[in-house]
Amino acid sequence: MSQYVIRRLLLLFPTVVIVTVLVFTIIRLLPADTVDIIYASGRSGGTGGSPQGKELMRERLGLRKNPVRQYITWLIGWPEQISTGLKSRDEGLTWSNLKPVENSWAESFVFVDETRGWGLGKGRYLWRITSRGANWTFIDFVSKQHELEALSFIDKNTGWVVGSDGAIFYTDDPIRRIAGELNEGDRVREIVKKAKEAGAPYPIDEIAQMIEGGRTLDLSAEEIKSIINQLPRNKDGQAEPWIFQSSGTTQRLVDVAFVDAQNGWILTEKSEILHTENGGITWTPQPLNIEKKLSTFTFIDPDSGWAVGEDGLVLHTADGGATWVPQESHITASLNDILFLDASNGWAVGDEGYILRTGNGGLTWFSQSTTVKKDLLSIDFTDLEKGLAVGEGGTILRTTDGGFNWVKLESVTSKPLQEVVFVGKIGYTLGKSTQWQWGALGGNLGRAITISPGIEITELLKKAAPISLQLGLMAILMAALAGIPIGVVSAVRQDTIGDYAGRTVALMGLAVPSFWIGSMILLLPAIYFQWTPPREAVDFVDNPISNLAFLAIPAAVAALPRMASIMRMTRGMTLEVVRQDYVRTAWAKGLTERAVILRHVIKNALIPVVSIMGLEFVSISGELVIVENIFDVPGLGRLALNSVLQRDFPTLQGVALVLGIFVVFVNLVVDLFYGYLDPRVRQN
Repeated sequence: MSQYVIRRLLLLFPTVVIVTVLVFTIIRLLPADTVDIIYASGRSGGTGGSPQGKELMRERLGLRKNPVRQYITWLIGWPEQISTGLKSRDEGLTWSNLKPVENSWAESFVFVDETRGWGLGKGRYLWRITSRGANWTFIDFVSKQHELEALSFIDKNTGWVVGSDGAIFYTDDPIRRIAGELNEGDRVREIVKKAKEAGAPYPIDEIAQMIEGGRTLDLSAEEIKSIINQLPRNKDGQAEPWIFQSSGTTQRLVDVAFVDAQNGWILTEKSEILHTENGGITWTPQPLNIEKKLSTFTFIDPDSGWAVGEDGLVLHTADGGATWVPQESHITASLNDILFLDASNGWAVGDEGYILRTGNGGLTWFSQSTTVKKDLLSIDFTDLEKGLAVGEGGTILRTTDGGFNWVKLESVTSKPLQEVVFVGKIGYTLGKSTQWQWGALGGNLGRAITISPGIEITELLKKAAPISLQLGLMAILMAALAGIPIGVVSAVRQDTIGDYAGRTVALMGLAVPSFWIGSMILLLPAIYFQWTPPREAVDFVDNPISNLAFLAIPAAVAALPRMASIMRMTRGMTLEVVRQDYVRTAWAKGLTERAVILRHVIKNALIPVVSIMGLEFVSISGELVIVENIFDVPGLGRLALNSVLQRDFPTLQGVALVLGIFVVFVNLVVDLFYGYLDPRVRQN
């Protein structure tokens, strides 16, 4: 018996793999793009109705990966960048986790004041940060083709984003400024929302009409229309919020800094610096003539700037980057970030816990002592005294004396923190690390899109699966308790009234559809007796009686066709067994009818019945879709139908996977029990 069980268990693994491949592949074989199907149904899964929202959903679903990687990620998992956001309300003394919006954290963020900022997520997303970091609102897919690295904003409207292949994107949003100046703010927000759902970045015509209707603005209606007409247009004629600018290079751009609407600088992956004096329309390379790699730079005005890099490199320019002069840092560790609040006071952080400070514009740099030997990656000050530095291992350092002394704070994470921003008394820091993210094997099936947006599919299945399992068990138990006795009696009393009655009931059970029986059970008692079955699901642990009363009628409806099949199989096998020689021998011994039937007939007749019961138990999973929706049972069947109706394909995929594995395990149990009943199966 043990070898038989081992063989069946070994066959289980490839069978489950085949089930997962089928479940994964069928969803991908839909005749159109999955996201387009979701949007065609009028559902957006919380991403809005714009083309940018579609791209966001494709990223969330991993549809831009190749199919093999999609399958491996979905089933097993894949190393993913995990980001951490922390916030402090007391100038960095204590920190708490910021709940990240999905796919929002990863690369960089900036703030223009205490309430407004922007963040880059996973190299493609742009999010607006409001409510002091509490709200992250998806704004745009800046680019489909480029990975974005850094961003810089000089006010609430004007900013630049840089990334791969020398890509630069610029926004100076006059329409948003116009909308902000209108008195009917709520009306404008409603128009903007509807326009974005329709795929248009801005409701240009309606805003222009409102302006012409008498709203007082600094610009005339003609001037507004002129600005609108000058905005770049996409292929559909819609105004583009982000304008592509050419950098003149194909290198990856890793950092960007602007001090006003005209003067800006960009750092490339090969440590070249590009400069613009016209808001990014043209960019001029600035020669450095150095072999060391730069990490970042900072500017305080159009003329004064500093850059840092490997081996303690510090460079200074006083002419807007035309010439760069090395400054002595007295260290050999690589420097990762630099900050100046004015022309004199500046700080830099680097590997091995180094922090440098200057009070004379970098002419002399002094190393500040810290007990931390981990690499520091970012630094920021809110004034000349209070500052923060963050780095590897979740390190957070704080100073209140201008950087002469630093205190290590207790962090809530061990992940590397790569950026810190100090805005007033509010501090923000973020970091990322690579961590294995389990797929279905680890219980991670993703998140629902439209049924319960953002809720983990595993949680939905945990609530629905026990109810469906209980309903299925009750149905097959009812079917067996009714079908087996009726089948035995019908066979023993062959061609009698009892036999004809049993066969008639079986025929009706197979002929009458379950949805009609369920509908009649709901309608007829309600019409003639003003009574309906219980409609509120109750957990078995909380109230067993109410739970069984709620599921009894749905289980009976699902059991009726199963009972008919079991009865017919039991009758046929019993008729075959009673004609066997060993049964005749039992009769010849003088055993009673009861003894012959119970001891010699039923056990052998039930061997094929067990198989048919297993198949019927499996078929209940399909019946649940009908029965659960008729009787409002919150199980897998109802979840599956809602997933189809609402185009929530990840949830549907999770339900299909659970049902597929359930079928495999039921067949395994049937095989094992079949081998227990019939020794010939084990031997063969």
